[in-house]
Amino acid sequence: MRVLIDDGLITKDRLSGIGHHGVQLWLHLRKLIDCELTDYSYLKHLPRVGRRVAYIALANAQSVYRQFDLTHYQNHYAPSLGGRGKKVMTIHDLVAFRYPETLPAVYRLYNQHAISSAIRHCDAIVTRSAVVKEEVLAMFPNMEEEKVYVCGGGLREVFFDSHAEEGAVRGLGLEPGGYFLFVGDLTARKNLKFLLEAFLRAKTEGMLSRSTSLVLVGKQAWGSWDFKGLLRKDLDVVALGYQSDEIVVSLYKYCKAVVSPSLYEGYGLPILEAMSQGAPIIASEIPATIELSREHSNQVLLFELGSQEQLLSQLGLVDRNCDTIRSKLQYGSLDIYRYDSVAKRHVEVYDRVLHPHDGAV
Repeated sequence: MRVLIDDGLITKDRLSGIGHHGVQLWLHLRKLIDCELTDYSYLKHLPRVGRRVAYIALANAQSVYRQFDLTHYQNHYAPSLGGRGKKVMTIHDLVAFRYPETLPAVYRLYNQHAISSAIRHCDAIVTRSAVVKEEVLAMFPNMEEEKVYVCGGGLREVFFDSHAEEGAVRGLGLEPGGYFLFVGDLTARKNLKFLLEAFLRAKTEGMLSRSTSLVLVGKQAWGSWDFKGLLRKDLDVVALGYQSDEIVVSLYKYCKAVVSPSLYEGYGLPILEAMSQGAPIIASEIPATIELSREHSNQVLLFELGSQEQLLSQLGLVDRNCDTIRSKLQYGSLDIYRYDSVAKRHVEVYDRVLHPHDGAV
């Protein structure tokens, strides 16, 4: 089979979680099948809206004449125009439907329309969690269940083969074992205002050690203005911005715990990344996180979404007992998240889409 991974405006520079997934999928699919990756990097000089408009026009035009058996669209858009090959799209999440207020109005409307259109025009939908599959089927009752496949997400090899270094942490002005860590874009959906308010209260009321800090890794994005005033260095909030994979691995390795306060996630990749480095995890009790926690012995320390008292309790517990908690963690094998395994699962889905009567996946 000949498969094209449509990168959906990935430029191979400072990739997001979706971008990393698309590139890694392509790299590992190449070992198994004839697979290519689109490259729209030449559009990166256009304004943001212009890039999107140009991409939509190109994706639709090219879908008519591309000579691939199947094209897999990665970034919440699939052309409505037909063509020779089959079309598959990954729906990473339904945040535009579930928490629309956390997105810019234009992007929210675009995302809602693009996903609704893909449901009608794609030959199959892939999700990275059972939770999102259930949401898709509930939101689009006309979608046939057998056309929605769960393929799971993957961990890049750096999280399996890395050599975390204390020196990398100290080089950032941090003390190994002295900080809580958040990794992800600084957006409204990540519920960072809630986390920052809780952390600042804990610091001012003496609930945490005086030397404990909160480290945020990720670029500021839509909605970050709502909590910019809470990024207080005087109370040990450290915003590092975008960091390399090697630095992020070291930060995971030497943190007190990773904190994920999100309102909604389709998957929750930072939780898996934290597991790879044996870090304790404090996370909001949302469906995607519950799913991941159950798959790894229910060792994520959960707090009820919106309960500052529960979050403070978990922060205090880990702050006092970090080494003991870390030493007892047993997340189990993460080999199912290696991209070789993820790619094999995708090939099975592609084969089923191309040969629907040859048996179930």
